[in-house]
Amino acid sequence: MVDQLRYGGVLEAVKVARAGYPTRFALRDFVRRYFMLANMSSLPSGLSAEDERWTGVCKAVVTTLGLEQGTAYQIGKTKMFLRKHAYERLETQRLAHFHSHM
Repeated sequence: MVDQLRYGGVLEAVKVARAGYPTRFALRDFVRRYFMLANMSSLPSGLSAEDERWTGVCKAVVTTLGLEQGTAYQIGKTKMFLRKHAYERLETQRLAHFHSHM
């Protein structure tokens, strides 16, 4: 049973959540949701789901807000992990962006 959980990624997900990163996004989904916070006018084009450049775009978003890796977020190979305060800050900034452009 434990081997099935390990291979299915369940144990890793539990470890990440326990480490204090309860919110997670696929890198591409994170960029789609928050790209405007990095002063980007549009989504990057021509990137496949596996493209390593998604990591750079994710870093641009969190750097713009002054979030520090390790204390606010971690970037994995395919996912972005956020601590609660970082996620709340991103959402607040995202909503403020949309309200300012109405």
